[in-house]
Amino acid sequence: MTAGLVVMLLSATAALFLAVRGLQSRGLSFENKAVMAVVWIAIITALAFILGRFAA
Repeated sequence: MTAGLVVMLLSATAALFLAVRGLQSRGLSFENKAVMAVVWIAIITALAFILGRFAA
C-alpha cells in the first residue's frame, strides 16, 4: 500500500466521520436521513455519469 493511498483512505474516513456527526447533531429522523442519502447518491451518480461522458 502506498503512502498516498493510506492518506486518501484516512481522509475519506475522517470526512465520513465528520458528516455522520454533523447529521447526528441536527437531530433528524431516520426517514429524513435516508432521503438525504438517496439524494446524495443520485447527485454523485449523475455527476459521475456526466463526467464519464465528457471524458470519453
